Amino acid sequence: MKVVIVEDEYLLAEELEDMMLTLDSSIQVVAKLDTVQDSIEWFKNNSCDLVFMDIHLSDGISFSIFDDVRVDVPVIFTTAYDYYSIKAFDVNSIAYLLKPTREEDVRKALDKYSALNINNSFDYSVIKELISKTSVKYKERFVLRMGKHQRPVSVNDISYFMADDKFLFAFLKDGKKYFCDSTLSRLESELNGDEFYRVNRKYIVSFAAVAELLSYSKSRIKLKLSPETEDDVIISASKAKEFIQWLEK
Repeated sequence: MKVVIVEDEYLLAEELEDMMLTLDSSIQVVAKLDTVQDSIEWFKNNSCDLVFMDIHLSDGISFSIFDDVRVDVPVIFTTAYDYYSIKAFDVNSIAYLLKPTREEDVRKALDKYSALNINNSFDYSVIKELISKTSVKYKERFVLRMGKHQRPVSVNDISYFMADDKFLFAFLKDGKKYFCDSTLSRLESELNGDEFYRVNRKYIVSFAAVAELLSYSKSRIKLKLSPETEDDVIISASKAKEFIQWLEK
């Protein structure tokens, strides 16, 4: 069985692949894609038997893939949204996994795929519509840590989140930096999209944190945040227009 993983967090994609191969060594992961655009290009020219797809990717919602290219194979969605309508997935014979993903859940999803009539019609637009109508309760508080110390923090006190290869940090308006036990993909689903925006693979920023926008090479934007960042925060040309629109809401 040929499988494609669409996931913008490298470690999560690797972990999912390891789980699948442990459960079924005959599985071939033929591609690991981390953006909407890369996924569109891949599906235009390639095929597979099954897709594991995160709903939120760094450059947009994965449902937009289906607007540009036909995907005729079953999709198992991975998401941090536990309030999505289960009925939508059940009606369309599609499994979904809640993050953090467990091996037992992957096994059940693969078993469901094996039992499917592959000629079934998968209407992803139904899921997209139901999800868009779902009432969302956004995360309002965090417990952050630094060493042995933990601190309860209101989301209103956070300027931005920054992920490196191993950890996620929350930078507060008072300039302090703490570890946050989460992932950018999970936070993207938990935070109010009117107040926070994922600008690239490393940063989610609050509206209040954006101090200045600077023109950068190749039509990109360089952000100046408050408090100041440890590295350059660059927004791609493809995402620059959307970011400006978000600022002007």
